Amino acid sequence: MINHFQFKETKGKDYFRKAWSFSFNSHGRFYTGVYHQDGTVDWNETDPTREQPELLRELHLLMGFHVFR
Repeated sequence: MINHFQFKETKGKDYFRKAWSFSFNSHGRFYTGVYHQDGTVDWNETDPTREQPELLRELHLLMGFHVFR
């Protein structure tokens, strides 16, 4: 479960693509990364979705709700 979700627009891989930096807490750990317009995620630490695959699904849902409406 994702708690304290925050995001802001940032520069993407190139000038024409949008990206958003994000941060959140889940299961007592703090995660940060960059969410790209095509749905790919660059994690700032090791990829937590290997241990918790539901995090990526929740992140896609949150970004879809807040950014792509």
